[in-house]
Amino acid sequence: MNPVVYFLLSPCVLGLIALAWMAVAPLREEDSEDRSDRIEDLAPLHTQHFPQLKQSLDSADEQYISPKLSRDEEQMWKEEREGILRSYLAGLAGDFGRAMRMGHLVDLLNPSTAKSNVFQRIRLAMHFRLHYRFLTLWISCGGPMQMEHFRRLTESVGNLSALIEARMRNVEFGEEEAEAPRDLNA
Repeated sequence: MNPVVYFLLSPCVLGLIALAWMAVAPLREEDSEDRSDRIEDLAPLHTQHFPQLKQSLDSADEQYISPKLSRDEEQMWKEEREGILRSYLAGLAGDFGRAMRMGHLVDLLNPSTAKSNVFQRIRLAMHFRLHYRFLTLWISCGGPMQMEHFRRLTESVGNLSALIEARMRNVEFGEEEAEAPRDLNA
């Protein structure tokens, strides 16, 4: 083959490998050291705070505050907002890891439906990890904050939790398969 073709295809292949790694490699927050296998400790904690996050980081604030601050104060204000978003994202990743562990525990309780549950959770995990990593990279690069991306990520954790809770109810009542939420954002 022509060396030019190799030169042009190499970045594409490397990009696909990087994309696959971003989707498959578990997040650091998923493998937290404070792993608990008590069902009560695996409920999502951060998804419920999205409305407050959205209100406090409304983009209209920037238009109001920006003219009133010095350049240094504005930079500090933006860094504080970025820190809040990073903390929220880390919390969402922790919520996601706990939901995945909860799903695994539910599968252990009902092995007959575990195979379909595992594949669905793998698909949701790949979607979440990819979106999470892109959003983290976007924040690091100083891209404009769009709460829509945070909303989607929050909803994906909430939908996964709802799916697992439905399967827990089915295990409790001895039913075959849980009714999945209609919109799983995947």
